[in-house]
Amino acid sequence: MKPNLLPLLLLPFTTAITTPLPSLQITLTPLFSPSTLNITSLSITLLLNHTTSNPPNLTTPLLYLDLNHGLTPTQQYPTAFLTASDTLGPLSLISTDTNTSDATRTWFPADRAPQGPVTVQFTAVPRVVDKSTPSGPRVDLRGDEGGVVGMGTGFLALPPGEEDWSIDARWILPEGGADNGDGKGKVKAVSSLGEGLETVGVVGWPRTVVAKSYFAVGEELRRWPDWDDSSASSSSATRDGGGGDNGDVEEAADFHVYWLNTLPYDPSHISTIAQSMHLAIADFFIPNTTIPPFRVFWRHAPAGYGGAGGYNSFLLEWSDGTAAEQSEEQASFLLSHENIHEYALMYPSRQYDLWYREGVAQMYAVIAPYLAGAVDKAYLIRWLNNNMQAYYTGGMAGVPWQEVVDNYWTSVQNVKAPYGIGFAYLAQVQGLVSWSTGGAKGLDLIVRELYRRYKAGDTVQTEQFVEVLGSVLEGSLPAQQSINGMLNGTLIVPRVDGFVHLGLTLVRRDAELFELGFVSAQGKVTGFTAEKTRAEEAGLRVGDEIVSMWGAWLAGDSLDNMMEVVVRRDGKDETITYWPRSYEKVENWEWVDSEAV
Repeated sequence: MKPNLLPLLLLPFTTAITTPLPSLQITLTPLFSPSTLNITSLSITLLLNHTTSNPPNLTTPLLYLDLNHGLTPTQQYPTAFLTASDTLGPLSLISTDTNTSDATRTWFPADRAPQGPVTVQFTAVPRVVDKSTPSGPRVDLRGDEGGVVGMGTGFLALPPGEEDWSIDARWILPEGGADNGDGKGKVKAVSSLGEGLETVGVVGWPRTVVAKSYFAVGEELRRWPDWDDSSASSSSATRDGGGGDNGDVEEAADFHVYWLNTLPYDPSHISTIAQSMHLAIADFFIPNTTIPPFRVFWRHAPAGYGGAGGYNSFLLEWSDGTAAEQSEEQASFLLSHENIHEYALMYPSRQYDLWYREGVAQMYAVIAPYLAGAVDKAYLIRWLNNNMQAYYTGGMAGVPWQEVVDNYWTSVQNVKAPYGIGFAYLAQVQGLVSWSTGGAKGLDLIVRELYRRYKAGDTVQTEQFVEVLGSVLEGSLPAQQSINGMLNGTLIVPRVDGFVHLGLTLVRRDAELFELGFVSAQGKVTGFTAEKTRAEEAGLRVGDEIVSMWGAWLAGDSLDNMMEVVVRRDGKDETITYWPRSYEKVENWEWVDSEAV
């Protein structure tokens, strides 16, 4: 008698259907002011379907919300603001908060285990900000031009844990407000997960998918390509077929850019640059694969500028005057930097690992576009050197890493430190690996391997970086010695031939230390940082009332950057422009074209 193979053949299928995933349905409904028609809040409904094999009980955490990210508070809903119910009726909730600097609130059933699907409703009100609002991670929900935009972690209570959920997000918009690309709706909506009224399904951890997704809605929501562009749902772009030398492959790149205000740059031009950078970066990290949909969000802020990475997306903030302070090339580098954050990832996330996340973003925001031909060699040299001098002249070279972490939010210098320290150290690692392997291997191998591990759900932190580096160097001792130098604050000097594969040589050219040049209190100049400063020489005076000034963050990013301060003196405004550099030079190294040496 022939063996019955049917049970064996059905085993994977049977297992699959008997172990379904829990599901999360998110419905967002914008609420409007009757007088201005501006969006005043988002009404949010969550529908949680837990699996029958793992039903929640009294001790099961139902939802969590980070209460802040650094200096940025989230919605911080009191428990009374959440209304829950299940098949038995109302479900009371209780909450607990962690006692940490970046605290988390977790909600539990109060007096009985949930039965069946759980529905939770709450309302998110955009955070009110002004020019005095401290700069922090760009995760909060904010109003913009009558609409709202924000990251999920800033306003969505979500199921915690490291478990896959089947997730879908949907919008409920006013009559005539539906817009799925036909351009007819008045109110348009989008998230990192998809556009308009379409139900968007994805499988993943809520804390890494929904929490990291951006959401935007409003009557003035604009898009590139335009909403009425019939080809916009799959805007075509050319991507190299992998590695930069396999010829051009025409692919449908689902890439869109969104904004709620008038951008400081030409939308079409800057969006085309963003797409070019995106394709180049994807080609570096995930060659020969289908590029997932990607979305870029812009948000207007009362002051400052910068960005934050998200789930298949990132957000850039700009303020009035940004275009004068930040050139289009500088904005293009920022676009590329934030795009890299889709790949420069570590888990579980720790502030301790910022050197890697920001260092990789600084490094490959330049190198990946160059390898794909999106930028030329002059751009490569210019931005590698911008990043290198920021390390040497920024005032934090030689500071032990733990000291940076412990004082991270205390100054602009500390917040910027991971960018420079991480970049310089990774440049050093590139040289070390290239020298140790006779040029056969480099840093590229390490960052790709760590990204592969991250996507596989493995722990990826500084310790794993050292582990992979050790395997490449065929010895854990040189790897540990290498990172110990960075952690201990030893001045980092990469090998002169570390970037020989790019046709570059490192040379020493000392440079002036970055120096704002003055101190202020309560909006007035109160003194100067040295006996002789360029700020005072340019015309700043003690007692001047500071009306506005360019950001110290950008001013130190290049030796070419200037500082502009508008002061009010004797009732009149005066603009003071100067080079924000000390008269003291410090050790500085930069790359030059090897053919020019």
